[in-house]
Amino acid sequence: MRWLFTLLVAGVFGTFAAAWADPLEIAPPSDALTFARSYEDGMPSKLLLVIRYEGETITGIDMSHALGRPVYDPIILYQELGRPAILEALKVIPESAAVTVPIFSLGMPVGLGGNHIAAGANFSEHADEAEVEEGPFLFPKQVQPTPWNAPIPIGEGLLDYEVELCFVPMRDFPPVRPSSVMGLILCNDVTDRALLLKRIDAFDIGSGKGFTEGKSAPGYLPVGNLFVIPADMDAFTRTLVLHLSVNGEARQLASVSRMVWNLREILLQTEARKDHRWAFHETWASLPISKGRVPARAMIMSGTPSGTVFDGVRTMHKVRGFLDYLLGGWDQPMQQWVMGRYTREERKLDRYLKAGDTVHIRVDRMGELLNPVEKPVE
Repeated sequence: MRWLFTLLVAGVFGTFAAAWADPLEIAPPSDALTFARSYEDGMPSKLLLVIRYEGETITGIDMSHALGRPVYDPIILYQELGRPAILEALKVIPESAAVTVPIFSLGMPVGLGGNHIAAGANFSEHADEAEVEEGPFLFPKQVQPTPWNAPIPIGEGLLDYEVELCFVPMRDFPPVRPSSVMGLILCNDVTDRALLLKRIDAFDIGSGKGFTEGKSAPGYLPVGNLFVIPADMDAFTRTLVLHLSVNGEARQLASVSRMVWNLREILLQTEARKDHRWAFHETWASLPISKGRVPARAMIMSGTPSGTVFDGVRTMHKVRGFLDYLLGGWDQPMQQWVMGRYTREERKLDRYLKAGDTVHIRVDRMGELLNPVEKPVE
């Protein structure tokens, strides 16, 4: 009955059972240190240096057992010991320190901040489908991350998904001089397209206007179950292929190497926009730079490939919105009538995420996310 229990905990059936049965590749420690945290009663109980990921279970070195003292945060561990000392310790750590835990005991693999640097239109194919001609742009995403299997709350908007690779600073650093060591984690940059399009500047999408508001609701940033610290960031990320499916149907598939801006360029653009402000509800938001430095544990979100539900505003929406404007709709800008037409038509088509859907992100060497879409408990 163990398999039935696993499916019930996951909240999905059939399609994903086969996916969980497949092992997920874990990088050898010489290429990258891969960490996970198991939880008991809502608190981290073990920090594991992952060795194997076998679908329903993972196996790793219990670092507290290995070191003879409590240790639960991979960034703190890395700052204290460094890569060479951790690799050296692995040579003498006893086999008894290796433990196997159920995948559903995993939670957040590392503590993260609540304000993040996000890149939009950073894959050419996605920029094309979304009709963004200006090229990549930045905006802040202000929301606390949630665990890899946390539910995504469904509201009244048009809920969309975006698989992304995120860089995580291990310490504060100025954007013009990137830190030599960073961690990696996956995320789903969940988006309310209706709200984003309501606030967007259609004549200057690269301004990022509307993106912070459309992407920063609670629950809109689930992150992966593994935290990875590569030895060679560029070589490691070039091997990664992003996968996202909805209810078992593949939606997004692309190599990270297809990004337009690499990490260094994203950081240079961050420095150039350090004084910029974006409207965020009743206040203003800015990129996470404090005293000229990007703070540790803020995620640098590198953008999503093509395959999102949003694939551009169609000509019929533009024509009908223009007619709405001409026929007495002068109380608001024409672009708002166009976006309103798009939103109403999409509600009828029912293409966006809805309650009962499950979004699955799975990337070799990086882990996975499995997020059910649910109505919030009232």
